[in-house]
Formats: sequence, structure tokens, C-alpha cells
Amino acid sequence: MRIVIADDVDLVSKGIEAILKDWHEVEIVGVYQAFPDLLRELPHTRPDLLLLDDRIDPEWGIVAMLKQIQDTVSPIGIIVLGGHSDGVMVRDLFRLGVQGYLCKRDAVADLLIPAIHTVRQGKVFLSPTASADQVAALMEGRQRWKLDTEAVNILHLLAEGYSVGGVAQRLKLPVNRVYWVRSKLRRRFGVDNNEGLISRATAEGILP
Repeated sequence: MRIVIADDVDLVSKGIEAILKDWHEVEIVGVYQAFPDLLRELPHTRPDLLLLDDRIDPEWGIVAMLKQIQDTVSPIGIIVLGGHSDGVMVRDLFRLGVQGYLCKRDAVADLLIPAIHTVRQGKVFLSPTASADQVAALMEGRQRWKLDTEAVNILHLLAEGYSVGGVAQRLKLPVNRVYWVRSKLRRRFGVDNNEGLISRATAEGILP
């Protein structure tokens, strides 16, 4: 099995390499710390499995990165290493073709090889912290997001392409207030940037 590692933290990449070095059934064919480098080299490395840090490039966001990867190479196995245990986010990742999710708060060193074995067998692997029961429940229907009018209005304007300053001007709010609400929305949806926020809000039916 040919494996590519993509994580912006060198220590994490080296740790993964150390875990896999004695496993003769796998070959590490690439290690990348920047998403553009990963995207450029994927067609050449032709991995069977990609171990992808969900925050390797904060400018993109995990949803956009997955779509770019799928547009660049033929289907490959993907295990995401992330900091989220939000069932909605994890559910969305699996819907986008991810086969495994490892929460970095779990014992990744102990779970990595079982995760690879599971994905290799064509099954789904879910890290313990990202509760399987929670994800299963969320698969049955959309979560009811309780957002106040101010948050919804800010979300809609961000989706229309307004900057924070533009949103503040349109809604006659202090700029700091808009920054605070946007930050709160990002945390609630488990994303790091506007692209991820808009994508999640659209998926949940909050935005058209």
C-alpha cells in the first residue's frame, strides 16, 4: 500500500513515519507540509491512501481541500487527522468520500495502524472521540441549529461576499461585534474560515 502523509507539523509527520516504518506492507511515497505541494504531486505519487491533516492549509478548509483532491486524482482512500469531534462535521467528511477520521485528541499512535487496516478492507474507521452514535444520529436528519437573527444576518452577508467591515456597515454594528459573531459561528460549525462556514451552513439548510 502506497501512503502519502500531509501535515503542516513536521513532528506529526515524523511520528507517523516512525509508526509505519516497520510495517513492510506499506510504502510512504510522499510527505508534504503545504497543501499546494500535495495537490501538485498527488498525480505523480499515485498513493493508495492519503493521511490528511484537516488544517494543513487554513486558507482552504477541509471541505474545499477534499473537493480539490477529488478533482485532481482518481478516487483514493483518505483518512483525515483532525481536532474536531463534532458529529456534523465528521458526517460531512464521510459524505465527501473520506473513509477514516482520527481525532488528534485520541491515542493516534495506537489507532493509526488499525485505522489503515480497516480502510484497506473497504470499511469505515471512526476515532472514539468522534462518537459513532452521535454521527449515526445526525445521519438521520439535519441538526436543528438555533441561531439568533443577528447571527443569521451576518452569515447571509458573508455568503454574499461582504467583508467584515462591509457587514458591519450594512447592519450598523461595531466591527468588533461582527468579528466576535463570526468567530463564534466558526467554532460552532467546527471550521476555520469563511469558505468552510458557508459550506457547512449551506449543507445544514441555513443558507440557500
